Amino acid sequence: MSNTPQLSVLLSTYNDEKYIKECIESVLNQSFRDFEFIIIDDGSTDATYDIMASINDPRIKIFRKENTGIIDSVNFGISKCRGEYIARMDGDDVCHVDRFKCQLDFLTNNLDYSVCGSNTIYIDSEGKSLGKTKFPLSNEAIKEYMLFGSPLSNPSTMIKREVLAENLYSFDFPIAEDYEIWVRLRDKCKFYNIKRPLLYYRFHGYNISVEKRAISEESLIKVYDRYFSDVVDAGMTPVLYAYLGYDTARTKEEYTQLIEQLLQNNELNTPYFRSYLIVWWFIISLKKRSISMLMYNVLFCKYPFEYIKTIVGYVDLFRLRIFLKKRIFAKRLA
Repeated sequence: MSNTPQLSVLLSTYNDEKYIKECIESVLNQSFRDFEFIIIDDGSTDATYDIMASINDPRIKIFRKENTGIIDSVNFGISKCRGEYIARMDGDDVCHVDRFKCQLDFLTNNLDYSVCGSNTIYIDSEGKSLGKTKFPLSNEAIKEYMLFGSPLSNPSTMIKREVLAENLYSFDFPIAEDYEIWVRLRDKCKFYNIKRPLLYYRFHGYNISVEKRAISEESLIKVYDRYFSDVVDAGMTPVLYAYLGYDTARTKEEYTQLIEQLLQNNELNTPYFRSYLIVWWFIISLKKRSISMLMYNVLFCKYPFEYIKTIVGYVDLFRLRIFLKKRIFAKRLA
């Protein structure tokens, strides 16, 4: 490793004893090898630290601290990074062997870009594949997607260090801190997602606690209120959020009224935006178990070609939705 590595890998971990060894090995075994590996142990009370300390590799630097949460730990870790770029990781996820090489190739050949993510493969606690993401790829599409949620998988991202150092994660947005930082950077940076899945993202029941989900929803509303006033006026924000928030009592006619209101906003009514409206309509139809809602609706009537193309392109979403409905995120999405 050179004295000043091109890349810093930043991992914050807390009580990940079951997964941390596989996570670290997936980083150390990368095809690109010139990096420092900054690990922040956020006050683990299990065997996480002992497992990490037993791994002998000069690229690893472990910092132990009291438990103050992931936002504080990651911000602390950013101050310890020396590389031109920072690759984020979580202690329960696994890197594809070519992840760093692919992302560095893109960023070093496209210097006007600051953030590079990738699609991910979802795995369960035993490593079994559950499906994969279909994130937007281009800078324009990513920024359109921000109206609906986070357009990047945070632990899959590689970011210019100077950008993160000047824009730390915010304590005002617990659980939604990654979403908030992308939205905050949307007018400052260019984004890209590599189509190839370069991260295995693990669902195991502890990624997000039930009691914090309400905090997450409050944070999402704060993101809309703070950052989207130039796109979504004050009167339209509750309409958009009502559409994205699933209500079992809301009828097809009520959802139709929400869509028609959204489509009347010229700033919102773009091909990218309509595709996300269609995807969410698809999810709502599945939740309601309504074939008629799926097959005949205002989106299909106004944009039939876009509707069919988008639905066909999200077949994988159906499989993932089945899994999520049965497992840990059922309450969050229902």
